[in-house]
Amino acid sequence: MLIYTCIGTLNGKQITKDIFTKYCCLVEQIDNHRAFLTCRETVRYAINFYNPDSSDQQKDREVDELLSKLGLEGCAGLLVYLY
Repeated sequence: MLIYTCIGTLNGKQITKDIFTKYCCLVEQIDNHRAFLTCRETVRYAINFYNPDSSDQQKDREVDELLSKLGLEGCAGLLVYLY
């Protein structure tokens, strides 16, 4: 049996077991990772699929916004396979 721990907030509230159970779930991800891409390139790769009609400038803004929201600005240039 796996036991997961979480420290953080969700919508400004400290995450408790009850909040986690109500709002969160584990979604298994089975796909081919692009381990040769950086974090920024990986996010851009995904955005290209979700917003194919957006301009390159708009996609770049979306990448920056998502990296910021996820707190990944510091590792944006690192290869994904390192994590």
